[in-house]
Parts: sequence; structure tokens; C-alpha cells
Amino acid sequence: MHKGEILSVEKSLIFPDFIRLLDIKNYTSRDVPLTAKAKELLSWLPDDPDDNRMVPLTSNAFRLKWQRNLHRVDLDGVITFHDKRHEAITCFVHGYRLPVEILIKITDHKNN
Repeated sequence: MHKGEILSVEKSLIFPDFIRLLDIKNYTSRDVPLTAKAKELLSWLPDDPDDNRMVPLTSNAFRLKWQRNLHRVDLDGVITFHDKRHEAITCFVHGYRLPVEILIKITDHKNN
């Protein structure tokens, strides 16, 4: 998913097998299927009754955390969040062998 999509997900839109994204960049909603690993990671989310966000960070706080961690592992200026998105898509194709229809739902790429 795109960074903005991830940061906009509310816990109420997380279902057992998918996450519903509302009003994404092309002004349509979509359901993103969850892999077994994604379901496991989602189970680690803290339960904060005062915050319904899946990732309780602002866009700026996320950016700062991302940059701080890249600097910590000596990758500052070498890799971007969007690069990681492309790597994930490649893993879905080669590692998970996901069907194109599922990949389109996950990535929001269009098939036309």
C-alpha cells in the first residue's frame, strides 16, 4: 500500500481477511487482501481505545521515524519508502506467486 493509505487506515476497517481503504488516490474504495504474515503483524498492534488508527503516527512523524531508522542502519539517502513498496510487489510476484487480480487489489495498479 502507499504510505498515505497505510497512515489513513482505521482499526474499524480491518477485517479478518482484508483491509478496506476508503477514498484512496483515485477516489474509489478498495479491499486489500491480507496475507498470513500481514495478519500476524496486525495482531501485534497496540490496543488503544483512544486512537482508532492502525498506525498512530502523523505523516511527518512517520517520515522522521523512517529517516531516523535509515540513518541508524546506514541506508540514509539510499532507499525510499516507495522503493520498499516496489520490493514488496516483487516479493508478492516471485515469492508468494499471487494471481494478478490479487496483486492489483493490493497495489492499486490498474489492469488497463
